Amino acid sequence: MSLLDKLLKADCNKLTEKETAELEIPRLSKLMGEPFVLKLKDVSSERLSEIAEDNTEYSKNGRVKSQDSYRIGLDTVLEGTVDPDFRDKDLMKKFGVITPYDLLNKLFNAGELALIANKVTELCGMSSQNDVDELVKN
Repeated sequence: MSLLDKLLKADCNKLTEKETAELEIPRLSKLMGEPFVLKLKDVSSERLSEIAEDNTEYSKNGRVKSQDSYRIGLDTVLEGTVDPDFRDKDLMKKFGVITPYDLLNKLFNAGELALIANKVTELCGMSSQNDVDELVKN
């Protein structure tokens, strides 16, 4: 049976289902006295490209001048986190912050943010944030 035949017989919903995962943040679990587990999902390649593009500055000749990998990581965390919703106004108000970026920085340390972003990119089929950056460059 050819791949075309297999695809024609396949369950479309099953093949296009978003991959999900849970990720515990041990430091916050310890502080809260119960598991602090994020629910994560993969992000479409189109959205990952948009995130990288939005955080890339180009020179006049179209070459990459600079790329804000820190902001790319934060945007990846925001896009890939299902629960909790870091854009929730009540949650931001509770922690006295104005933006979801401020909330992420208040809740997580640098290593935790990197861990979350890496887990999201793994769900997208990439091995690291560098793979996302390369997607944009090419």
